[in-house]
Amino acid sequence: MLTILSSLAESESISTSQNNKWSIQRRFQNGTYKLSYPPYGYDYLNGQIVVNKDQALVVKRIFIEALSGKGTQKIAEQRNF
Repeated sequence: MLTILSSLAESESISTSQNNKWSIQRRFQNGTYKLSYPPYGYDYLNGQIVVNKDQALVVKRIFIEALSGKGTQKIAEQRNF
């Protein structure tokens, strides 16, 4: 009996996961998906993602340092002084 109940619970879990994935994909396709918070360097303004100029400068510096060959540990150490 326990095996049957476990099997049913697993099937329900898989079905719920597939439904959630489908929902997210559909919202991305419709352009209605909204992250819980925007990535660093961006803000929400009237439902749109816009560049945060102050944070964008930090992101740009990090990318420049990474492209120049500096490792992530060194970049983080400099940012967290």
